[in-house]
Amino acid sequence: MKFLATIIFLFFFLYNPIANAQDFIVGIKYGYGNGSFKKMVNSEHTASTDFNQYGISLAFSPYYSKLSLESSLEYEKDDSADYVYIPLGFRISFGKRLRLFIQGGGYYSVLLNSHTKEFIMKDDYGAHLGTGLLYAIDKRWRIEAGYYRRFGFGSPIVKKILQPVNSYVTEKHKFSAYNIELAIKYRF
Repeated sequence: MKFLATIIFLFFFLYNPIANAQDFIVGIKYGYGNGSFKKMVNSEHTASTDFNQYGISLAFSPYYSKLSLESSLEYEKDDSADYVYIPLGFRISFGKRLRLFIQGGGYYSVLLNSHTKEFIMKDDYGAHLGTGLLYAIDKRWRIEAGYYRRFGFGSPIVKKILQPVNSYVTEKHKFSAYNIELAIKYRF
């Protein structure tokens, strides 16, 4: 829990000084997605799992810039575990009131709680890419919808093997996921 509190503190601490001189945007979002693992040894896929994401998002950019730095702190839940998911990336947008955006960067996720002992991913890191539409309701409020893909670079997975003696082994897997997100944001 201390680790999570430290991440949250650093997340807000890093944004505060920059926000005073920039456009600063805060929002809430919901996402739904599907992910699966692929063994790095023989490219065998595991069964896919659906997940839900809830989070807060933060962004800043120079005034009237098309480029922004985007991040969020999200709670991600699937059938087997709960995670904290933290993406960080750059976004470029085109348009005035209705904007097309393209976003890319890295991410890190940490296991909070496991509901099963069969297949556990302790943490994960990798790249994310996405695109979507943003609609500026007025100068302050905006809504957006986006499609995102996540590509893990390889995470150790603890998998329970029933033979020979109920032992645990660690295997390398790559996590791949897609999700659709909806957000409402406010610009300060």
